Amino acid sequence: GQRALHTLSKLDSIRPALNAPVDTYGPSVLADAAANEHDRRYQILISAMLSSQTRDLALGPVVQRLQQTGGLSIARILEEDEHSLAQLLQGVSFHRVKARNVLAATNTLAEKHGSRVPRSVDALLSIKGVGPKMAHLVMRAAFGDTTGIAVDTHVHRIANRLGWARTWHAKSNAQDKTRIELQELFPRQHWHTVNHALVAFGQTVCEARRPNCAQCPVVNACIAPQIGQQQQQGQPPPPSPPPSLSPREPLE
Repeated sequence: GQRALHTLSKLDSIRPALNAPVDTYGPSVLADAAANEHDRRYQILISAMLSSQTRDLALGPVVQRLQQTGGLSIARILEEDEHSLAQLLQGVSFHRVKARNVLAATNTLAEKHGSRVPRSVDALLSIKGVGPKMAHLVMRAAFGDTTGIAVDTHVHRIANRLGWARTWHAKSNAQDKTRIELQELFPRQHWHTVNHALVAFGQTVCEARRPNCAQCPVVNACIAPQIGQQQQQGQPPPPSPPPSLSPREPLE
């Protein structure tokens, strides 16, 4: 179990040197620093909703467009209809569906939460278009509360490569199952570090198709070198880590 914590510490130690897109265009940093507290939290929520299945490099310009087109606030978004909002959201994936969800979420905030982003995971999950990853991300970025690990595609992939989770074969809710396994493995004080370190590492070094194992400080704990070798030989990558890798013992 201590091996997983040691590996996480190594990844966290190189984190400041990684120039990752999430540091410039991630939902946590896109909110307008000059906005009032309530608008800033709303901007974090909307950025998180728009980030689903969208690269940070595509997310950034869309959020900035919203901020520059009358401002990104509850009152301002309620002035838009679904079609006009969808036009503004072009650039993120499923922009029409997200326009519908953003309007529904904004109406919920106005009608049920006093035009405030609620400080509760359960309340956030009751909002249309908000899933566990978004809820935990918003709780951390908007309120400074660590309520769970925000698991995106990078955290999910790297956790499985390192043997911290066994969820690559999950047929549904795979990322949320990864979250549960990671929260069982790591003490709460390390939950934020898991997301903070792994997202940037996944964007810059441990990429999905071609991981840069030569730059990896934890390569000996990972199956990615096997993936690289098999890709060079024209073979498909293995679907999941071998069972003998990185036993998942809860950390003290």
